[in-house]
Amino acid sequence: MRGHWQHIGRVLVAFSMVYVSVGATARSAMADAPDDAAQRELVRYLLVAANGNPTGQPRNVDLFPQAVPGDLPLPLPSPPDARLVGSATYHTRTATTSWDVLYDSTSTAQETADFYAGALPPLGWILPPPDDRPARGFAPASPATPNRGAFCTDGYTLLTSGGATALSTRFIRVHIDTAPLGVCTRSSAASRPTMLDYIPALAPPARVRVAVGSAPTTPTLAFSTAIATTDMSVRDLEAFYAGQLIAAGWVRTAGSADGPLAWSAWRVPDFPGAEGFLSVLVAPGTDRRDLLIQLQGQPASPTP
Repeated sequence: MRGHWQHIGRVLVAFSMVYVSVGATARSAMADAPDDAAQRELVRYLLVAANGNPTGQPRNVDLFPQAVPGDLPLPLPSPPDARLVGSATYHTRTATTSWDVLYDSTSTAQETADFYAGALPPLGWILPPPDDRPARGFAPASPATPNRGAFCTDGYTLLTSGGATALSTRFIRVHIDTAPLGVCTRSSAASRPTMLDYIPALAPPARVRVAVGSAPTTPTLAFSTAIATTDMSVRDLEAFYAGQLIAAGWVRTAGSADGPLAWSAWRVPDFPGAEGFLSVLVAPGTDRRDLLIQLQGQPASPTP
């Protein structure tokens, strides 16, 4: 994602340099010289291509050198030292889908982030909560990191970004989208528990190194995987993790340890209708243990 924004930023800088250098004004392609009109058309195509097309509908872009579109969903503040380079409006045949506003500035990245963090909330843009996740399955908890540069409001997402220019200044890009994206989508869904929320955190034995794998989730299935490096038997390792499931309230209903595989099936009283499964698998002659904890089912009314 960071590379995507950097690529779009470079394209926007190119667009601004082209139109500032030739002194073009918004929507004046008809009066431009042929070379200038060709440059304008090329920039339009580059911007449409760089921004992708998630809706699948035909899209176009209007360019506003040294100007801001009149249909922005809010009066957009700019840092005190910022110079407006220009803007672009992306639209389908029937509606605007997003806006980009570009500035040139001598502010540092931290100064820019601090400015918008103070200026946008009074206008109704909400800072999303820190991107932190509790420990689930074999994955440890992630530290709370603030979502700097992202702001949310009903129906819109605002993202700020920037980068160095060849003139020893920084460009500032403000992107406004007509759909709640990224952190705004996650923050609006944060209060709704998922299947993964009902898998307890599972800590490894002392001095056992664990490499965490994937932990996808759907409305009816969640699992966490990991690879442990240890000489513990699959029976002992499964029993170690099973003890943590019991402590979390899970009830063992079946299980076995035979050769390279130890497994157990579980009932989850707090999640009626769901079934848990724990397994430890070893490739004979190695110290690698493949770990899996899984929860699936169609619960009627789960309670966290």
